[in-house]
Amino acid sequence: MGLVMAGTPSVHAERVLDLLGRALGPDAEFSYISWKPVDFRKAAVAGFTTVWIGIGSFMELLPAEREALLQQAQSSGLRRLGFIGGDSEWINPKFPGKAAKAVREYRELSEVLAEFLQKDSAGTFRFVLATDIEPHVKKWWDGDLSGYSALLEKAVLPALKELSSRYPGRVDPLLTRFEPFWWENGHVTESGKTIRGLRDFPSVIASMTYRTTAHEWMEVSRHVRERARQAADVKILLGVETKAPGPGVPEFITFHGRLKEIPGQLALALGTLPPEDRKNLQGIFVHSSKKETDQLLDDLLGF
Repeated sequence: MGLVMAGTPSVHAERVLDLLGRALGPDAEFSYISWKPVDFRKAAVAGFTTVWIGIGSFMELLPAEREALLQQAQSSGLRRLGFIGGDSEWINPKFPGKAAKAVREYRELSEVLAEFLQKDSAGTFRFVLATDIEPHVKKWWDGDLSGYSALLEKAVLPALKELSSRYPGRVDPLLTRFEPFWWENGHVTESGKTIRGLRDFPSVIASMTYRTTAHEWMEVSRHVRERARQAADVKILLGVETKAPGPGVPEFITFHGRLKEIPGQLALALGTLPPEDRKNLQGIFVHSSKKETDQLLDDLLGF
């Protein structure tokens, strides 16, 4: 995989990395949404190439704490540190001024990262920016995603392009978009809303394909795989849920308590993936709750 590990990887990590590497190549991603800062070295030994944290949890730290966190991530053995921002209200048509908050959030993050990269111009560790904006959980949403598309293109992308052009090779130029698996223009939701206004541009779509079998992965990923086929320079990350079952998390979508099954199902999914989709697949991401992040890493390292 070409990954510099900070210690001996677990058996589980070696198997996942080997599967992804053989199917997708040395740049395949095995990333983890922790939301909050975690033990980055432990995450690298657990096999992850990228850890995603929330922009808010990062920016609320003191400047010295932020710099220390970036240094810890850089020396951990990870390839990248990702930052996720998002608020459904940013695109609420009743409050158009909310979009300005998105602009500020990504601009302020960019300034912090630029200051760090100026001091570390010879490094190779990379940063990547992402959005997680889910208006479908709000009563006011009617299926229209044109405001979402416009926000990405007019607010988030300019900040990312400016930063990545200043530090090529250190900031990923592609925005990562965490989105529900069923987002596709023309799709009618269970509540009868027709999705429209969704625009694709060069980016990575991290699709929330939360299921526990290869067959189900293939079924729920059909929307995002079709989008990637039709758009230029769109890559895909498929999602794996590990949160404990409960309200909003039915048992059939999560590997909670069944982490050992992930490599086997992943192998089956990669084996049945059509060639035209495999070239668009960048890897997988693992999702958990903030309360369970440390326990998940311990569980993976225990195999």
